[in-house]
Amino acid sequence: MSHDNLQYIEQLVASGIFRTRDEAMNEAIDLLRHRIESQDTDSEAYESWSARFEEWLAGHGDIEAVAEDDREGIYAGRGE
Repeated sequence: MSHDNLQYIEQLVASGIFRTRDEAMNEAIDLLRHRIESQDTDSEAYESWSARFEEWLAGHGDIEAVAEDDREGIYAGRGE
């Protein structure tokens, strides 16, 4: 742990936010665990959504239509 982090923990203990360094460290570790677990859950949720989306895509056929995106196609019949 860096010197700055140790100083910060000492400040937290001195201010009364935590009773001991161990209590402060345990809180920090719990917060990190929660953050990591949340990221795993988010990743799993994305994987689930992605699989459902791919399944939905597979259930729809390819579109054979071609869009007329040239000037004549866009402005046809408008008096030009």
